[in-house]
Amino acid sequence: MSLLVASTPALLPLLVIPALRRAFPEAPPRPAGATAAGEGMSRQREDTGVIALMFGAGMVFALAWSAVSGFVIPIRGTREFGLTRTGISWLLGMAQALDLIALIPVGRLADRVGHGLMLGVSSVLLGLGVLGVGLGPFPLFAVGCACLGLGLAGWMLPLGVIRDHTSAGRLAWRTGLYRVGVDSAIFLGPLFAGTLGPTGESVLLAIIGGAAVALGARLVVPQLR
Repeated sequence: MSLLVASTPALLPLLVIPALRRAFPEAPPRPAGATAAGEGMSRQREDTGVIALMFGAGMVFALAWSAVSGFVIPIRGTREFGLTRTGISWLLGMAQALDLIALIPVGRLADRVGHGLMLGVSSVLLGLGVLGVGLGPFPLFAVGCACLGLGLAGWMLPLGVIRDHTSAGRLAWRTGLYRVGVDSAIFLGPLFAGTLGPTGESVLLAIIGGAAVALGARLVVPQLR
């Protein structure tokens, strides 16, 4: 019954499809000359190094969230801190609520101060959250859940950077490839955390958290100079 109630909102998009089609009609085709010019301008901005970094950022975000929420919070919360299912639900709900609250402000700030800076801040928060949840005592475990939620508010920013550095003709392919990488990381996070054992799990979380903090520093430090 709980699963049925929780899954019901997934049906809502089916009901709003007609309204969405009216609100967002298909754009008329561009003249051939305008399309070629636009693609030429986009190609001038392509930077494979930036795109590769964003692919890595998306996978780090996916690994962090899937490993922590799908495995570490339930297992470590029960095994080490004696939390019930209610307590686990409150911690996961807090992370999701903070993500939801911060999502729009983070997007608006990214438009004003730059996607790279906000992605870097989000990545640092995410890394600190992973380290707190995976390695800290209970106070840091709880604070880590909060940091994890705040960090996840920037999970869509890598795709925006990829879009800015991709020509129109290759955007659909790169978007699909990015999603495949993210979904693969979502699958691998709890799988690795569950098969490595307690010691390996701690090492894995230290690597993921450290990678997220290092990525954030890599993006933030140049912005502050």
